[in-house]
Amino acid sequence: MFLSKQSNLIEDIDALMDEERAVLKSGELHRLPDLLNRKEALFEKLKAHEGATEEELRSLREKSTRNQPLLEAAMSAVRAVGDRMKDLSRVRNSLETYNQKGQRYAVSMTSGGTFEKRT
Repeated sequence: MFLSKQSNLIEDIDALMDEERAVLKSGELHRLPDLLNRKEALFEKLKAHEGATEEELRSLREKSTRNQPLLEAAMSAVRAVGDRMKDLSRVRNSLETYNQKGQRYAVSMTSGGTFEKRT
């Protein structure tokens, strides 16, 4: 019974790692928090049990290593979107320009204001 529980646990983790890869490749990043919670719970169970073979653990390690660059790329993309959103917000709220002395000057843009371009 102990070995079948352990095998089921390894199979569950293995399936979760495959699911994680599919989610990352499809760009369904909204599913990552749920996957992370499930992954943490399964790995906690794995730490509490003994008996997994070196081959089973190696397979899980390889899948984890395989998924890591995808996770890093996803996190980088999320950070880039966040940075871009901050930039867009800053542009909406102020106009940065330089004065005659070459010093940066910010003009606050209040809502409802107008901006006229003269040529």
